[in-house]
Amino acid sequence: MTRNINIFNKLIIFSVLIITNFTLFSCANQKSLTCKQIKTLVTDLSAKIEPALASDNVVEIKAIAQEFEMTSEKLLQIETNDDFLSQSTENLASTYREYGEVTSDFLQAFTTKNTENAIASKQAVNQLFTKQQQLVHEINDYCYPP
Repeated sequence: MTRNINIFNKLIIFSVLIITNFTLFSCANQKSLTCKQIKTLVTDLSAKIEPALASDNVVEIKAIAQEFEMTSEKLLQIETNDDFLSQSTENLASTYREYGEVTSDFLQAFTTKNTENAIASKQAVNQLFTKQQQLVHEINDYCYPP
């Protein structure tokens, strides 16, 4: 009888270990998937807007604003149970939304030749760039620790 209880206890412990390992693997896998989704969106955005950044073509500048807005929306659609990634994704989405708004403001200033607003938009872009770099750096450090 004691032998059956001992085997039963070992079976329970073994089952708990399997479930725990599966849960840990699942969490790590979810984190990895979320990190990959974020990285893909940021990389795709960069590839799309980089060629247009040197342009003074109104249509291309407008497309940049739209790309920021669309990427912001896509980031907000990422589902994760990871608190850090959830908050970071929301912050990055907010930053890209602001980028879109500032780019639209710049476009308006550019087309109306409003130098003061164009300079203010450029300053806002510089601040957003710093904020974006910090967020991306934090996400990279979390997703891909050294």
